[in-house]
This record gives sequence, C-alpha cells and structure tokens, in this order.
Amino acid sequence: MSPHSKKITDILPPRMLAVLDTARSSEASIVQQHRELTLTTLFTKQLSGAELQPFSVLARNVGSHWFAAKRCTPRPAVRIVFPESQPPLEIVLDFSCNAWSFDIGKGPSSSFFDPVRGQLLQIVKAWFPKYASAGVSSLWQKGAIEELAQHRQGFIDFLRRVAEGRVHPSDWNEHAVTHYSVPELERARQELVRAAILGGQCSAQPVQGDLCQVAERLLLELQVP
Repeated sequence: MSPHSKKITDILPPRMLAVLDTARSSEASIVQQHRELTLTTLFTKQLSGAELQPFSVLARNVGSHWFAAKRCTPRPAVRIVFPESQPPLEIVLDFSCNAWSFDIGKGPSSSFFDPVRGQLLQIVKAWFPKYASAGVSSLWQKGAIEELAQHRQGFIDFLRRVAEGRVHPSDWNEHAVTHYSVPELERARQELVRAAILGGQCSAQPVQGDLCQVAERLLLELQVP
C-alpha cells in the first residue's frame, strides 16, 4: 500500500489520534541512548497546548509518514510523553534515521518523517532554544548533549559518594542545592535532602549510615549500576 493510499488511521490508531488532538500539555525530554538500548533523560520541559499544536498537526497528517527500507543507526533524540492518557502516549523522535515511534502501551507504531523533517526540526528546536543548533539541518549545538550528560553524571557521582560516606562539604552546595529539570533526578535530590534534614545531617559532618542507605536506594531506582 503506497503512502498516498493510506489513511492516518491505518498508521496511528484512533486512540492515539484522540490524544494528539486534545492534549493540553505534555513533557518533552532530550534523551540519549545507551548500548543496552535504554534511553537516559538529560533535560525535560513541560510543553503547553500551544507549543504542542504544530507537532500534533504534523503527526496527524498522513502525508507526514513515509515507509521504506532504510539502513541507518538509530539515535533517539527526543521523547514526548502525554501523561493525561492512560497508559501515557509516548513518542520518540530520531533525527538520525528520520523516524518516529508512537506507543500507547500496545507496542509502537513507527514510520519515517522524511517528508516533514525540516518542519519537525524547527518545531523541536523551538522547544529547546538553549540547546538548539543555529544550523538549518542540524538539531543540537555542538557539545550540548555532552554538557547535559555531564550534568546528570555529576549528580550520580555525588550520590555514589554519599552512599560511600565520603562527601566533601562543598558537594552539598554544588549538588544538593541545585535543582534539576529531569524529574527523576529532582525527585532523588529532594528525597536525599529531606532524609538529611530529618536525620540532622550537617554538610560538615561525616555522612551518617542511614543517609548512605538512602543514597544506595536512590542509585538503584535511577538504575545506576
């Protein structure tokens, strides 16, 4: 079946289309894929209905979806989650292969977005202007992903030092006070700080055993080996 003979409901089920049509907000995240094919969130922001609208129009247009055999290395760049739907609709964008996948809990529906790559690129770059490339055909600024990954890794390393009981007082000021845009990191930071306050932990004191255990658990929850 050629793309021109398809209907959008042949590509995306009505339930997904309804979410895209009515969504008032969503979370968009810059992501990085690791060897084990898991996605790590590097930066997250809330999107308003107005910010989502141009994307939804493209996604619901049958002409935006292309089907072909490709040989390319997938590099997911952005994940969009619509928490208002149950289960949440999740969309992953890959600008290396020009592919997008739509998943609402029953397996992904995937296609290529080559016909609208330029438009989609501009939409996504408008969501993340701080990290967007000035180039017409490129997505991120040079070094932006590495900088975000280092920021995340800095907090992970801090948690490891807490778990091992060898935190320097300056660590608390650098990592425990900093707020993180990634929800999972911010939740971990808040829980660690709350445990420290309740345990009477002072940055000038050696880390107490209970706090070490909290840090160990948080590392596991963040799926850090």
